Amino acid sequence: MRPVQRPTVAEAAPWLERLRTAWPHWGIVYDGTQWWALLTLNGRRTTLRASSGIELETRIQAFR
Repeated sequence: MRPVQRPTVAEAAPWLERLRTAWPHWGIVYDGTQWWALLTLNGRRTTLRASSGIELETRIQAFR
């Protein structure tokens, strides 16, 4: 079995920009292995983590 091939930060840039545009109040980060969404709402910090941009978008939508 081949290891999972993750996009580089440069390859992920278009998807990262799409998420940041769609969800401007979230801090969206891709570190080369995981996708992160960070939000502070009413003093409460929320962190969502996912293995793909699509999964992260789904989690953000579910959080709403």
